Amino acid sequence: MTGVTSRTSTFTVLLFGPAAELVGAETVSIELDSSAPTVHDLEMALVQTRPSLQELVEAGRFAVNTQIVRRETRISPEDEIALISMVSGG
Repeated sequence: MTGVTSRTSTFTVLLFGPAAELVGAETVSIELDSSAPTVHDLEMALVQTRPSLQELVEAGRFAVNTQIVRRETRISPEDEIALISMVSGG
């Protein structure tokens, strides 16, 4: 019998403005169980663990190492990941 080991990694997401206010913190840690996680995987885990962020995640974008990225972008625990909430006003 061969054992399949599941590997999890911890990712830290920086939060700003309304997202930080909703959570009551400027960062959240998310565990991902994937050998090649993507921003989309992170989004899903973030909404699952912090349902209050769902609207902001759906309307916002993610930046990885200061660059706005697509959902299919692969990420690593060493990356600086930020949820960029869309803000309106004038």
